[in-house]
Amino acid sequence: MSTISRSRSATVWTNLAAVAAVAIAVALIAVKNLRTDVASETPSVSHESMRELHRGLDQQFSGAYENEAGEPLRSQSRSVINAVLKP
Repeated sequence: MSTISRSRSATVWTNLAAVAAVAIAVALIAVKNLRTDVASETPSVSHESMRELHRGLDQQFSGAYENEAGEPLRSQSRSVINAVLKP
């Protein structure tokens, strides 16, 4: 068997192994998502506590940034809006 033939054979087996791994992964994902013994309802969650947490973190971060950088923190969206609306 020549070197080229062995190389092609190795490539074919590597490709087959990769395809088999993908097929197994897809099958496992499908089986996991098709389970019916788990309640399929999404729980109702209040997002107010997360909003409060982010408000506090935003205030702390912007204060720390202003102290360290010497200038107030500007939002990226505000910068983009100002750049677009600039005559």
